Amino acid sequence: MGELTEGIIIMLCIASILLAYFSWRFVEKPFRDKNKTSRKMIFGLFISGLILFQFIGFFSYKTYLANGPIVGSLGIFDQIPKAKEASDKNVRSFYERLDGEFKKNNYVAGDRFTIADITLVSAIDFASDMVNLEPQKALKNLHRWHKEVSSRPSMLVE
Repeated sequence: MGELTEGIIIMLCIASILLAYFSWRFVEKPFRDKNKTSRKMIFGLFISGLILFQFIGFFSYKTYLANGPIVGSLGIFDQIPKAKEASDKNVRSFYERLDGEFKKNNYVAGDRFTIADITLVSAIDFASDMVNLEPQKALKNLHRWHKEVSSRPSMLVE
C-alpha cells in the first residue's frame, strides 16, 4: 500500500471527528445519565458483550482449532487433511527457525536461562509426546539446547 494522499487524510480526519461525535452522543452521554442507566445495567451489558465476543471468537476459530495438532488428535473435531498438513509444516518450520536461533544463542533470551526456556521446552515436550511432532534429528542446535535445558536440576521431575 502506498502513501496516503492529502484527500484521504482529510477524509479520515472528518470520519474520526464524526465517529467521536456519535460515540459521545449515543454511548457516552446516555451512560453518564444516572436517570437512564445504572451500574447494574452497565455491568450486565458488559458481561453480555463479553460472552457474545467469546462465543463469536470460539466459532470463528473452530476450523483453526480443529486442524491444530493437539485438538485434532483428541478427535473433538473432524480435521481437514490439507489444513493439518499445513499446521504440521508450520511447526516444523518453527523448529528450523529455533535451530537457527540456538546457533547464535545458548538460550531463548540470549545467554541466560529464563522462564522462556522453561515454556519452550515444555511446549516441545508436549508436542513431541502428545502428537508426535518431534524436532527433526538434523536440527543439532535445537537438540543441544533441549538436552542442556532438560538436564538442569530445576527441570528434572522426581
